[in-house]
Parts: sequence; C-alpha cells; structure tokens
Amino acid sequence: MILKIAWRNVWRNKLRSGVVIFAIMTGIWAGIFMSSMSIGMTEARTEDALGYFISHIQIHNPEFIVDRKVRYSIDNVENVLTELSANDSILHFSKRTIYTEGILASAKGNKNVQIVGIDPEQEKLVTKIHSSIVAGNYFEDFKGKPACIGKKVAEKYNYEIGDKLILQFQDKAGDIHAMKFKVCGIFQSVNLQHDELTVYVPSEVLAEETGHAEYHEIALNTYTKAAAIGLAATLQQKLPEQKVEYWGQISPELGYTDEMMDVAMYLYMGIIMLALLFGIINTMLMAVLERRRELGMLMAVGMTKPKVFLMIVVETLFLALVGGPLGILIGHLTVQYFGVHGIDLAVVAEGMKSFGMSSMLYTKIEASAYIDIAVMVICTALLAAIYPARKALKLNPSESIRAL
Repeated sequence: MILKIAWRNVWRNKLRSGVVIFAIMTGIWAGIFMSSMSIGMTEARTEDALGYFISHIQIHNPEFIVDRKVRYSIDNVENVLTELSANDSILHFSKRTIYTEGILASAKGNKNVQIVGIDPEQEKLVTKIHSSIVAGNYFEDFKGKPACIGKKVAEKYNYEIGDKLILQFQDKAGDIHAMKFKVCGIFQSVNLQHDELTVYVPSEVLAEETGHAEYHEIALNTYTKAAAIGLAATLQQKLPEQKVEYWGQISPELGYTDEMMDVAMYLYMGIIMLALLFGIINTMLMAVLERRRELGMLMAVGMTKPKVFLMIVVETLFLALVGGPLGILIGHLTVQYFGVHGIDLAVVAEGMKSFGMSSMLYTKIEASAYIDIAVMVICTALLAAIYPARKALKLNPSESIRAL
C-alpha cells in the first residue's frame, strides 16, 4: 500500500517530479561523461608515452639512472639478452645506445640533442616511432648513414629528406666524434619536447665509428602494462647487477595520474551528488509543506509516523530510481559512441602535444563504475529524504487539517 501511494504521489505534480528526474538524469550523465573524458585522456597519454618512448620496462646500468653519462653502459649485456630471450612473458625488446650530450651542427647553428642508436627492426616491435614518420621513411633502402629527426627540428633548421647533418658526441673513452648523416625520415610524435631533442640513428653505425658496441638501455614490452609490475620485480631478482624498472617507476607522474583518475571520477560524481542532494531536499520539502493537510488527515485516521516517514523516503527513492538509470544509460551510450569515434581536439592540438597528449580523445570508463554510481544515487536519495520526512513527522494532525 505504501509503495502504491508513494508512486501516485510522485506523479501528482508531473512538472515538479519531471524537473527533478531530469536534473538527476542530466547530473549523472554529465558526471559519467566528464569522468570518461578524464580517464580517456589519461589512458591515451599513458599509452602514447609507453608506445613512443618508455615501453613497459627498461633496463639500465644503475649509475646511468643517476648520471646518464655515456660511460655507464650495461655490463654483461649478452647475459642480460639471453635472460630476456628465455622469458616467455616478454613480447619484444630493443637495445639502445644513448648519447645524452650530443650536438646537431648545422649552418643555422648548433643544437643540443639526444642521439639514440637503435636496431630499426627491434625498435619497430617495441615503440611506434616508425609509424610517426611524416616524410621520408624509417631506415628503409637508404644509402649512406641514415638519421630520423623530429619535424620541429626539420622546420627550424630547414632540413629535407636527403640533406646532410652532422652529429657530434663523446664516447665512453672520452674521444670526440663528428659523424655525417643523411636525413632519411622526419617523424612527428605526440610529444613536442621529445621531437625537438631526439635524433634516431642505427646503433651499428655508431658502433662502427667508435669501434665498440655499447648499450645504455634495453626497452621491452610485455602483454599488458599491469603485468609489467610483476615482471620487473622478477627480472630485478634475476639481474641484480642491473636496474630494472617498470613504466610507473620510470615515469612516476604517469603512475600517479593513473591512480588519481579513479579518485577523480568519485570526486566528479561526489560534487554532482551534493548538488542533487540539495535539489531533492528542496523539492521534497516543498511537496511535504504543500500536503500538510493531507498528511495531517492520514495521521488522524491512523497512519503511524513510521509509515509516514517511509512514504516520504519511498517517494524520494522513486525519483532517483527513474532518473538514475536513465542518466546511467545515456551516459553509457555517450561513452560508447565517443569511445569509438573519438572527440577531435585539433584546435588545441599544439598545446596538447606540448604535454605529450594526442589531439584525439576517446572516452573510457570501467563497467564497475556504473554500479558504484548507482549506489551513490540511491545513497543520495536516502540522505535527501531524511529532512523532509522528519519535517512531516513534526506536523500536528489537528493543526494540519485546519491549514489552508
């Protein structure tokens, strides 16, 4: 009986109930959409960082982490490579020679760069630099000593495909080398800073010049970024002389941001639920005051105060149970649509690239989040019902019946 009366009471004033239901639906949709945008942006930034530069795990000489000097190459590199080749949890790995204090010399001036020597075929399996080539090619069928440079560098120093450039660096013996390369490819990644500071060349060309092969970094990928945490710990035990780090240790801000996104979603929804809380309280309080005479009559003919309290609570829950699922459904459909088609933020592409983010944003949210949101809606409705219900209990039946 209480349920039937409460349901009818909700629709006695269709306009007011409709406004509240619409507010609940819109608020939940907005919270889900904003959360999915934040999570999608963070996920994209993390995936781009892993895909272009970091990879899932990196191995270094422990001293190289601290100083990044060329003399701190990986010791016993063959033993390390043998261990990695025997591990089934590793998809691919790539050896890198890194000269962090290199100089690119040109007619327009010199520029400090990081010279990264790679095995092009290995690197292609670990990172996406090969897919970011916008002019020329990725070390394919090129005569001479090839180099890939960033688009910003090419524009600033007027480099085109086939142009010569000079790279200077100091090897671990202290000898200075000045090598002539030809631009074989120009790349443009999602990170402008990386593009401006990094030049890729074949590591075998560097080895021929210096007379010895030395590797400062081994980057590897596993099946998922979550699996990298356990694998890094396992490899560290097997390779105690090296420093093995997973992506969250290499770039702590990525790991921290990843963790904060879950908190951000609940923060968004918490703010929206707080606003809805006061809106529902106001609506239900108005409903109670307008029905003073009716409530007084019900109490006069024998309806107990607990039943009156329950009726007001159920009415409030009905509003939430109509608006909540609609908001979650619309939010889910919106997330699914933009998760496939994306949101093009080309107008702010340059600004986003300066933060290492792509201009295409794909929304994303975990399925379990919808359950949490539904629980938050019900809890909000219950809290919102308390004050109006208590107000109804304080009505005096005889006075309420005589009220206009």
